Amino acid sequence: MRELRGPDPSWWDGSDAVVLLDMGSSAIPELAHFDGSIVLDHHVFEGEDPRVVHVNPRKHGMDGSHDACASTLAYLVAVALSPRNVDLAPFAIGGIIGDRQHLDGLSEVNAGIVASGMAAGDVIRGRGLPLSGETIGEAIALSNDPFFLGLSGDGQAVDNLLGDLGIDPGASLHEVEAEPVASTALMGRLTLRLLAQGAAAENARSTFVDKFVFPRLGSDGQDLSNLVNSTGRLGNPGLGLAAVLGDRSAMKEARRMRKEYRVKVLAGLMDLRGRTVAMRRLQWFDNDVPNMGGALAGLGVSYILDPRRAAISLTSSGSELKVSARATRALVASGLDLAAALGTAAAGLGGTGGGHPVAAGATVPAEHRDEFLEALDAALVAQVGEISPRQAAPS
Repeated sequence: MRELRGPDPSWWDGSDAVVLLDMGSSAIPELAHFDGSIVLDHHVFEGEDPRVVHVNPRKHGMDGSHDACASTLAYLVAVALSPRNVDLAPFAIGGIIGDRQHLDGLSEVNAGIVASGMAAGDVIRGRGLPLSGETIGEAIALSNDPFFLGLSGDGQAVDNLLGDLGIDPGASLHEVEAEPVASTALMGRLTLRLLAQGAAAENARSTFVDKFVFPRLGSDGQDLSNLVNSTGRLGNPGLGLAAVLGDRSAMKEARRMRKEYRVKVLAGLMDLRGRTVAMRRLQWFDNDVPNMGGALAGLGVSYILDPRRAAISLTSSGSELKVSARATRALVASGLDLAAALGTAAAGLGGTGGGHPVAAGATVPAEHRDEFLEALDAALVAQVGEISPRQAAPS
């Protein structure tokens, strides 16, 4: 198993088949030149080729941004190989949460996986706060999704808030959620905090969400997702895999890396407002931390940046510019499509781009940075128009 960034002909040397997971849909014509190409992906695609086995929910009328993600497809293939693999449902759900496909309610295949996990006794569904951590104080102070301006990154401010509500900062998250009065009061205060800081409406409503507990693993979906994401972002995806599969020493190290990653993300978010440049329908910023651009763009536009504009992260990589773009679901509902816009803007300058309407990426020659931003902004304006005076700016 390898973590991949793009198709490489060397993968097919001596292999009967190569499975590309969470990638490949945008490269079907290129993959058709190699025997045994199998693509399990949920991104937007153009064109098909009978020489490529291409599994994608978009081919069946589903929304690849909401109805099924890469872990959904991996689970379906695993169960097709052996019905005994139904016990892998918790891992699929962790991926669904990581792709934020649970926020507006589960649908299609995702909902079916949760139902099968519950029927097998591997998943318990409930409601709770969208946090994870050893204590409620740590969970809020290190929270970056949601990001609470004035609380996230400030342990003393969190202790003061919890003290006002009569909640012990050292209590576990489970203990607080088990007290309806305390959890409701905390949820209300956190929601007001998000509204006051100008968070996108879809995120301000997410302070009390569906939670999925996995008794056999001694974990829940949010925790599982955060562990795997953190270790992967910090360059050690194998550690996250070992941790969730039950290796106790790996779990200890993964939890340490989770805290390290969250601290890095919080540091990046703290000054994001001050270094973001606004254009007509996008806002961009330079990112110098590897593997962090997409997270900062997504969290930024969700919680502290202008939700009327797509957030664009630019990361220099030698002669190339790596672009990560994120938008709110409300913008997408109005007609914005980041995958199409990035694909068009990048192609015109010798680059490539694609992904989802709400989250996409591109690679363009670094020398065309300014031209790319102008082309992308123009493409987004063509999709949804300029911001009208009636669209109030966030506070």
